[in-house]
Amino acid sequence: MSVVEPRGGTHTVTNQPSPLEGYDLFEQDTVLREAVEREGGGWGLKGLSRLGETVGGEPLRWGTVADRNPPVLRTHDRFGKRIDEVEFHPAWTDLLRLGIRVEIPSLPWRDPAPGGHVVRAAAFML
Repeated sequence: MSVVEPRGGTHTVTNQPSPLEGYDLFEQDTVLREAVEREGGGWGLKGLSRLGETVGGEPLRWGTVADRNPPVLRTHDRFGKRIDEVEFHPAWTDLLRLGIRVEIPSLPWRDPAPGGHVVRAAAFML
């Protein structure tokens, strides 16, 4: 089955911004950058910048998909047996794997430097 595209599109959209892609979320957030540095997390700026570049790509789409597909609690199976399972869309798993890969959860405990919790909080915000 082929899809027929209209010639020239249906109309030109001029009142919408272009898609947010290839966007460095950390470098574009002046307030967050200044707060991290002010609160003793200056040592983490390079890592946060790398994370900002990473999450400004494909993970932006994962976040949108995850927001549209919240976790679903399944208390019983189809036979009435209690199962208490939570079903997650794969986008949630992708986002959690990214957080684990960049070691967000363990940051202040692994690097007990001043400002560790500030850097961790900034990473969570990103």
